[in-house]
Amino acid sequence: MRLLVFFLLLVSLCQAQPQILLGMTKQGGQSNYGAVFSFTIDSGIEVVRSLDSSNGAYPYGSIMETLQGGVFGVTYAGGTANSGVIFSYDYFSDTLLYNTVLHNFGQGNDGASPTGSLFQAGDGVLYGLTYIGGTYNQGAIFSYNISWDSEAVLYSFKDSADGGLPHGSLIQANDYLLYGTTTSGGAHNMGTIFSYNISTDVQVVSHSFSNNSDGQTPEGSLIQATDSFLYGMAHYGGLYAKGIIFNYNIFTGAYRILHSFRGNDDGQYPTGSLLKANNGMIYGMTPGGGTVNQGVIFSYSILTDTISVIHNFGIDSDGAFPYGSLIQVEDSLLYGITSLGGANNIGTVFSYNINTSNEKVLTSFNGQNGNCAGWNGDLMEVHAAVENIVNLTIPQLQISPNPTTGQFTIQLPGNKTSYTAEIYNTLGQKVEQLTLTNTTNTLNLNTQPTGMYFINVQTEEGNFTGKIMIVR
Repeated sequence: MRLLVFFLLLVSLCQAQPQILLGMTKQGGQSNYGAVFSFTIDSGIEVVRSLDSSNGAYPYGSIMETLQGGVFGVTYAGGTANSGVIFSYDYFSDTLLYNTVLHNFGQGNDGASPTGSLFQAGDGVLYGLTYIGGTYNQGAIFSYNISWDSEAVLYSFKDSADGGLPHGSLIQANDYLLYGTTTSGGAHNMGTIFSYNISTDVQVVSHSFSNNSDGQTPEGSLIQATDSFLYGMAHYGGLYAKGIIFNYNIFTGAYRILHSFRGNDDGQYPTGSLLKANNGMIYGMTPGGGTVNQGVIFSYSILTDTISVIHNFGIDSDGAFPYGSLIQVEDSLLYGITSLGGANNIGTVFSYNINTSNEKVLTSFNGQNGNCAGWNGDLMEVHAAVENIVNLTIPQLQISPNPTTGQFTIQLPGNKTSYTAEIYNTLGQKVEQLTLTNTTNTLNLNTQPTGMYFINVQTEEGNFTGKIMIVR
């Protein structure tokens, strides 16, 4: 099967089609503790690792890929204390790195039960949030150093003073701080937006959610758009008490509600995160509301401050109740997963074409290959694992300096010119596309947040790939 996947991978590279997508399901797999699965257009869903409690159980978030290569993830339960684990998975060798779980949560004042995903900051360290645990059992900010194989609790939430029970993931904004949200605590016990300074170990509450008019209980993660504002959603609150879209200015501290969900006509109770697509629009999903109250895909325009429902789930054999988030893999395609619906009513993988407004169920989960998919996470496009295989036959791009603060040069082997370079972030979102017109080209990602980016250049001889780390 691995040889078949390898062949399909090379074919997809040559035809510039979507590469391998990886995700996790909350349940299903051989032991019904959840599974890591792969998806390709040609092969559909394949379980690449079934969780069995000893190596983790019930993952809520997404897996992610690091600059060093390898796929990392966390689970809500399982492990020695049944409080979740950090694991690393090598897709192509079908093993856990080091043949063991990297960390078992829940010992002493450690964090416990992470519901989000890991994030690699500009310093190369992985950071995450646990839903409970820590000194006050209200959750914690933790780090995992890949080089040292070491986990550490950086901050324990106290609930009333600074937030508690964080349910999403961290991001690093262009002011170098980490940002996240909590579902409870803060001045009004309805959740917070907070920042954390890696250098000083200082946590600051940036905003306390207060009531229905302000929003409450954010369950997803924040994103940073090109205007430098942070954008997110709260599960409850707003004018109709069914959730909101908001933004936050990290430089002025200004907070603003952009949209209050109403229910049947535009969705309700959002749980996932927003996506900034390459057409400048923001996209998201809600697990409820819409025509048949089984969720929607919506778009939001920053320029016009307007929202539009672009797909209603739950009609015919469509998926239903998407609790996770979207990713963008191709110019016009968004990919996501639903928790229910499809042929077996336990979830689907679907695509949405933003140019043609066409949603398509690509495959359905069946229990053995997962169940309750995308409960709080999203899919991830494999990059580093692909690069490791491509390295065998295709030269890599010469990139310098690497790491960089934003500006760098790319040199193609030989005298190749006039090829398109596509740059993706670790979520599989295309953030830049340009034509390389000289042998050595200068690129600038100063407007992008710190972190890792993948560069792909396709020629008639094959794909040239590379990675760049932005640090500031």
